[in-house]
Amino acid sequence: MNRIAFFALVVAFTLPSAACGKKVAAGPVPAAVSVQKPMLPAVPKRQEVEDQLQVHFEKVFFAYDSSRIDTNGRNALMAAAKLMQANPTLTVEVQGHCDDRGSVAYNRTLGNNRAQAVREVLIAGGVAPTRIHTTSYGKDRPAVAGNGEAAWAANRRGELVPSWQPSVAVAD
Repeated sequence: MNRIAFFALVVAFTLPSAACGKKVAAGPVPAAVSVQKPMLPAVPKRQEVEDQLQVHFEKVFFAYDSSRIDTNGRNALMAAAKLMQANPTLTVEVQGHCDDRGSVAYNRTLGNNRAQAVREVLIAGGVAPTRIHTTSYGKDRPAVAGNGEAAWAANRRGELVPSWQPSVAVAD
């Protein structure tokens, strides 16, 4: 078969099949169906939460030879407890500190009593006990060097140090 005959056969068989297709009437294009995604609560950015921690995780100061928390300290700890309730993957280490007077053993015990007092207020504020860990540093980590009432008062403290559990629910 020559090329012209072959070409004629191809055209003869393809033209009728191309003409048999259905024609679609022109009209309005159907609107896209909008599917609403469920609204999820906004995940706070880690920096936003850490900024709040700076405000709400105030140091709690103690009187000489005492682990009693005053009203100011209790109010600060209640604010911290609310922040912890809003961020369930947040845990804290409560550090108990003392001034440099007294023996190492005495100050370790007093630092522990201070850390435990802070822990109890947080638990009373609704924080699960498993999210609060305590450590006593006694007089080993002073905030202010020196002697005298101003330095001693600054060193008699309880501090909250935040940490995040592995399943952090905040965005970076």
